[in-house]
Amino acid sequence: MTIEASPEGAFVYFCPQREHEYLQDWKAQILFSESGFAEPGCIFQTNRPDDPAPTTWVIHAHDPRKLEVHFVMVTPESRVGRLSVICRPLEDQVDRCHVTFTYEMTPIAAHGERFLEEVFTADSF
Repeated sequence: MTIEASPEGAFVYFCPQREHEYLQDWKAQILFSESGFAEPGCIFQTNRPDDPAPTTWVIHAHDPRKLEVHFVMVTPESRVGRLSVICRPLEDQVDRCHVTFTYEMTPIAAHGERFLEEVFTADSF
């Protein structure tokens, strides 16, 4: 995805608290964070109305120098996943960057299989 911001400017928004600033439907409840923002060990939950339980997210790596953040997420009775977000500059463009989102999802119940087949599609993302 191409973002209209510098890589550093875009990176700060991949945070459970900062996403409230630009995603209208984003509702994250931070359960643990020393700073209140994205950092290694930050734990937060999100809740989709179609899920059997809230999804718990853990930031297992957050590197502002490399412009990378890596999450693990668990939705009980549904799925387990990982998300990596990596920001990279575009050649000769200081106010635009490329952001790669890499999801790895594994269903752990029938609901998770349905979610991955019907909800979590390339078109919906």
